[in-house]
Amino acid sequence: MEAFVAAAQRHLAAYKLKHLEIRENGTWGRPPRQYSHILPYRFRKANIILTASADFWRLQGERKWLLHRYFHHLSSSQALAFNLFLPLVARWSGAEVLLRALGIPEGPHIETDFEVILNSQEGTNIDVLITVGPRMRYIIEVKFTESAFGSTKADKRHIDKLRNVYVPLLQGRVSDQCLEPARFFREYQLLRSLSLIRPDTEDALILLLPRRHARIWRYASRWSSDLTLGPMGRSVRVVALENVLSCLSTAQAALPAPLQHYVEELVCKYSVPPAG
Repeated sequence: MEAFVAAAQRHLAAYKLKHLEIRENGTWGRPPRQYSHILPYRFRKANIILTASADFWRLQGERKWLLHRYFHHLSSSQALAFNLFLPLVARWSGAEVLLRALGIPEGPHIETDFEVILNSQEGTNIDVLITVGPRMRYIIEVKFTESAFGSTKADKRHIDKLRNVYVPLLQGRVSDQCLEPARFFREYQLLRSLSLIRPDTEDALILLLPRRHARIWRYASRWSSDLTLGPMGRSVRVVALENVLSCLSTAQAALPAPLQHYVEELVCKYSVPPAG
């Protein structure tokens, strides 16, 4: 296990005891084993920080965001996305501080949502979608303790989908090497997200992950600068979670009171202390 992942699990286990006051452990695996960084399933709602909880569960009921199978894991990247971006989705006063932390332009008509499917034929659920205007939207993929981006099998269904969906979206925009089945299915999550960037727009793909998670950070950085992505590579940004949390902390004192409490809770949960 990578050092960052082990440190994150220890931190989240301590967070569960000290801040959530939940002593019981959740289980994972077959046969099930207890893990101190996993919530018992019945306490899954505690994975949303307290300041955001009421608005999140109200909106989740209205918009029917599908919770991942392992949402009750405190290390869930879906829970991280929900916690981090909820102020934008719920339109809290002062929430534009998140845009500044991510380097996204501010505007009067910004829309933010979770688990969005932009192309019904393609079918990908985007972690977070921020729409700034008709020609500018940010597709955000969030990782926390995962060891890799998703791959998939080169079975008939996926080969047909590559030929009928992804090749028309990407051909001529990336190198043909990217569309060879072996590579495409190895980089499936990243390339299918890239396919959602519209031609002749200012759309961008943001990969948001911890810089200290060395394995996935190195991979994302190399992939985003790969020359075979062609001009589309300029639309990909790798953003460090630590930098976003630091920007929020720096701005905290000037924020409205609810956002101050939100930043405090967010940093408490997701700032992983150095190992040792």
